Amino acid sequence: MAIASFIIAISAVVVGWVPFVFVLAAAATITAIVFGILGLKAARQHDGYGRGFAIAGLVLSPVALAACVGGFYFTKAVVRELREFADPGPHELIADQPCTVDDGRVTFTGTIRNLDDHTHDYRIGVEFFGVDERVASDTVAVFDVGAGQTAPWSSSVEIDESPIDCKVTDVFGPAPFDLDQD
Repeated sequence: MAIASFIIAISAVVVGWVPFVFVLAAAATITAIVFGILGLKAARQHDGYGRGFAIAGLVLSPVALAACVGGFYFTKAVVRELREFADPGPHELIADQPCTVDDGRVTFTGTIRNLDDHTHDYRIGVEFFGVDERVASDTVAVFDVGAGQTAPWSSSVEIDESPIDCKVTDVFGPAPFDLDQD
């Protein structure tokens, strides 16, 4: 019981800060406390054998709980960032059709209007299609579109095919934790 308390407590310290996993680490911490108490009782009956491991497990348990609190806040941050990426807020997207071709370069433009009462960043997924298949794709970032404001966007790629059809495939929010996809 004493050794199990120590191993479980140290494991909870190591993984307690990890988003979503903190729940398992919190349960492990409670288990480490119970095993530590049972290990101390067993150590009294066995001339102190295992007492050090039991105490170590009990001492590490509050550290593990603190790590779990950090894991809770990391989880909140991850969920918030993913939610903002998946749901960029209310918007209106206008794509100028058809896309223009000039000397092997295809350009697709338009505007995006923020219909929310907060400033938003947007990522616009654009795909370029040849006769039968997609020949290129691009992601356009539009930053700091104020409430009720409209911002232009433009995507341009080099393509040697003709004719070309351009299409917006999706609109996302900002990349999570400001990670750039490029």
